[in-house]
Amino acid sequence: MPGQQLLESDSTVSERRLIGLWDPATHQGRPATVTTIETSLSWVFLVDRFAYKLKKPLRHPRADLSTLAARKANATTEVELNRRLAPGIYLGIIALTEGSAGRLELGGRGRVLDWLVKMRRLPDRLMLDGLLDRRDLPRARLQALAERLARFYIEAPRVELRGPTYRQRLLAELRINHRILTDVGPTVPMERIERLHTRICGFLQEQAALLDARAENGCLVEGHGDLRPEHVCLLRHPILFDRLEFSERLRQVDPLDDLAFLVVDCERLGFRQVGRMLYDHYRSRSGDSAPRILVQFYASYRAVLRARLAAAHIPGLAPWAQKPWADRAAALVRIAEQHASQLG
Repeated sequence: MPGQQLLESDSTVSERRLIGLWDPATHQGRPATVTTIETSLSWVFLVDRFAYKLKKPLRHPRADLSTLAARKANATTEVELNRRLAPGIYLGIIALTEGSAGRLELGGRGRVLDWLVKMRRLPDRLMLDGLLDRRDLPRARLQALAERLARFYIEAPRVELRGPTYRQRLLAELRINHRILTDVGPTVPMERIERLHTRICGFLQEQAALLDARAENGCLVEGHGDLRPEHVCLLRHPILFDRLEFSERLRQVDPLDDLAFLVVDCERLGFRQVGRMLYDHYRSRSGDSAPRILVQFYASYRAVLRARLAAAHIPGLAPWAQKPWADRAAALVRIAEQHASQLG
């Protein structure tokens, strides 16, 4: 994530914790293998039946995880936030401890080195990103997902903001998107980035009254904030996890905007019809009569934001490792252009 800083003073401790958590002997029941996934803010350790998430000791513009107390508070917030959309999955937080002989243990009695989120492990074969890749989408489970999301937005706490405040938040994100996409370099030609930025910002200005009404008439909710295919598991009762925990502000969204985060990734993977189904079901269930042009705006806005997040991975990578992220950023810019072309 741009602007984040892994603290040098904690790097040795971090390495020791990681080595310990890679070791099956650290885990209860001594699993046969430990699989590790790294994200921008965490390391996730997958064992037989559980997943453990360790926060990185870093500072970035929207969160400070540099202290043990801050990481414990962040982990606690993540568990509390996610229990609604992922019932039975978030089991609580657990201490990584060091015994008198220097041995690391999860949930032991020794000195607490760090805190981890403990989750039940979800089946890989039912993760939405994998199902999209395999073109294996059970219709009944997609319909259950649409209903789950619609019910979540209907029941979610309302957030009221002044219209200008809401528009300023959107504009601030658009400016960050533009800066990062232009700083990183040639994922797509610069004139296309400029044209896209101008068109989306133009809509923000021209349709100020429409956006103000969404903010001031109770249309905004406390949503998911990071709704991606890899955060969806299509069990019989769909599970949505990894709700964004470090910024209440980024969870304060229009439901059409929150859905757009998921929709544009489904489009990138070749399933535009999934997005149409999710939107149509939400609008039907909620009675949300927002004009279609607003859906196009949020989709273009989120596609550019996702392009920026992909592009932010590129600096510092070897050329062979840059290409997948550059290709993803370029694909998302194309999706943004398609939606932005409908804005007039």
